[in-house]
Amino acid sequence: MRKFAEKINHRGITSCKYVYLPGTRHETYRSDDRTMEMYLDKIMKFMDSGMVSDICT
Repeated sequence: MRKFAEKINHRGITSCKYVYLPGTRHETYRSDDRTMEMYLDKIMKFMDSGMVSDICT
């Protein structure tokens, strides 16, 4: 996944950020409460950043 994000950034078409959450495995949504809180916090910060409207327009 990290290499994929680097490849996207290298091509310059759009930006991509690799995010790692300690304690996660394949199904993040089934993680413990602490991990889920970090996961949802990152999603909400992305949604609030304005990048979503840039992507969708």
